[in-house]
Amino acid sequence: MNKSIVFFIVFFIPQILLAQWEGEAEIGFSYFSGNINIIDLRSEGRIVHEDSVFEYTSFYKAIYAEAENIQSNEELSGGVKFDYLPNSKFSPFIVLSAYRNDFKNIHLRLSGVIGGKLLVYKSEKANYSISMAYQFDAEDYLEETEDENKMRLSIRPKIKQQIGESIYFEHISFFKPNLSDFQDYTVVSSTSLTNKITKKIHLKISYEYEYVNEPTKADLL
Repeated sequence: MNKSIVFFIVFFIPQILLAQWEGEAEIGFSYFSGNINIIDLRSEGRIVHEDSVFEYTSFYKAIYAEAENIQSNEELSGGVKFDYLPNSKFSPFIVLSAYRNDFKNIHLRLSGVIGGKLLVYKSEKANYSISMAYQFDAEDYLEETEDENKMRLSIRPKIKQQIGESIYFEHISFFKPNLSDFQDYTVVSSTSLTNKITKKIHLKISYEYEYVNEPTKADLL
């Protein structure tokens, strides 16, 4: 099956079928550092259904950036997440996602994640958790480079705290070593402030960091 068709199935079909469920969208700016330094414009959104047994989330992210009036980044990603017993102390989850960034030579990356989340603390204004999962990536490159499959371990702490009537602080980090080569690892983190203008529309400012220990030329663009 063409990978672009798979992307459509994984992301757009759930958005259409589940549009009646609760959803929200965010727009804002992000300062991004690590192997590169850049300021970009982004939009994120999600559709969520949750009860005491099951949680479903369909999500997307779109990023655009320019440097000296020349486009320097364009990224599109989306996917779905399934959580079982989301409000319990421990909950297993599955994530299916797709990612595309021509500026990083990635025509399409399909990822499957399976793991578990440990709820450290939860209240009306706070949610702290940590998760561990296995992640499988299948990457299709734009240039004539051999496609690559990798199995990674993903460790993720997350903090979400309400600090005002409609303002939220959130920090999330990922450490993702390649299971066949622990020198090949990626560190990704995001720290953000979100202002809920309305129930559906949010304004978000974030600082993001991504470091690839064994970068390719595309990782440095």
